[in-house]
Amino acid sequence: MTRVRQGAPQAYPSPRKDGPVLRHGFCRLRPCIGMWSSHTIFWYGTAIKNIGHVPLPMTLLMVLFPIGHVAVGFYIVYDLLCGFANRTDAMISPAGVKCRTGPLPRGRNQDLRAGEIHDIKVRERQARRGDPSYSLMYVDAANKERTLVKGMPHRDQAEFIEVSIREVVGVG
Repeated sequence: MTRVRQGAPQAYPSPRKDGPVLRHGFCRLRPCIGMWSSHTIFWYGTAIKNIGHVPLPMTLLMVLFPIGHVAVGFYIVYDLLCGFANRTDAMISPAGVKCRTGPLPRGRNQDLRAGEIHDIKVRERQARRGDPSYSLMYVDAANKERTLVKGMPHRDQAEFIEVSIREVVGVG
């Protein structure tokens, strides 16, 4: 079994978040904490402070109305933490490919048998501003292109994993 970290430790020094990945995370940090979370704290602080000073229906409205905003806020913070902390491991064997993202669960773990991968390719995704990121895509039995690993900052990392899968699994 070949174990390949997103940074491909056989060809690179220890994988780390650098360049576009880190810049993207910090660009999202300020609006996340500065605007979304602080506004929610202000809103609930005002609602709690006014308990007893405004009619009960208005207080309930002030407490219940932003619940959707709170849920989105928690998702944004969790997604940001995952972006900073998580790493992706791809375990390649003749039987197939296993991709694991951790330590924080994010729902991107995949187990693919060798027969499920008909082709594999690297796709460049250009951000509106900044550097591109690279995704490793595979073609399944229904001839649909699906994402295996996304968000790699360097093209040669994605190509290394692509070549490893082609050689070990025998794709294409």
